[in-house]
Amino acid sequence: MVEANKPRHPLEWQRLMTQLVDGLDRPNFWQLLARSMGDYAEFDSHLVLKFSGNEMPTVLAANMMESGGADSRLQDYLNGLFLLDPFFTHWRETRYSGFYRLDEVAPDAFKRTDYYKRYFRLNVAEDEVQFVHAIDKDHAICLALGSKRRFKPAEVAVLASLAAWVNALIRQRLRFEKSTEISLSLHRPTTSLKLKLEETMRKGNAPKLTARELEITHLILSGFSAKSISAKLAISAETVKVHKKHLYAKLGVESQSAMFSMFFNAQ
Repeated sequence: MVEANKPRHPLEWQRLMTQLVDGLDRPNFWQLLARSMGDYAEFDSHLVLKFSGNEMPTVLAANMMESGGADSRLQDYLNGLFLLDPFFTHWRETRYSGFYRLDEVAPDAFKRTDYYKRYFRLNVAEDEVQFVHAIDKDHAICLALGSKRRFKPAEVAVLASLAAWVNALIRQRLRFEKSTEISLSLHRPTTSLKLKLEETMRKGNAPKLTARELEITHLILSGFSAKSISAKLAISAETVKVHKKHLYAKLGVESQSAMFSMFFNAQ
């Protein structure tokens, strides 16, 4: 765990910013930036991702890595679970830079999903915040901080106050980023979320789903309740229930949990 040790004097912030600006072109910049956030909040993990449309995210830095590459937890995320990530979904819908907390972006039934129970809670933990820098309408760099406990209101407040600084640093870092993946992927065409979800489900031998069924599948797996799906798609709650019943029958499942297993096993 990174333990908070809040600077006690304004000059401490100046010192910190000097170190970060001076380290913009260094290989360990992301680790330095994450460690600096530990002066203001306690967290257990950090992860720096590049979101690119609906394509597999690129990992720029992480402290949940084994020697030789990403561990299985992170690989599961990259293989397809990112489609259910509330932060990824929020970015896709807004494309805004900013500072976000899990409670702000998660669907109303998120903590009842198997994605939360079988992946998020075990690997990310209780709470997460993200600094998001939108490069353009299709790409963003995200610094995620995960904690085994809920972030304190005071921690969230001070991290939010640093968002403009952090996003400015991320923007300046891009010119030094060594990964050619960043520059190349800026021009990479993206596939629709529905096609990506369909591809993943078909790997699990699921039958071909209609566009509406794929949309509802994604919303259910992501943690939207029937009521919120109704509001989001501007259809009645009864229509949602009918769609859900037909979808379960088509997939040969009886619950969201079984649907998630089909999705997860296809990764």
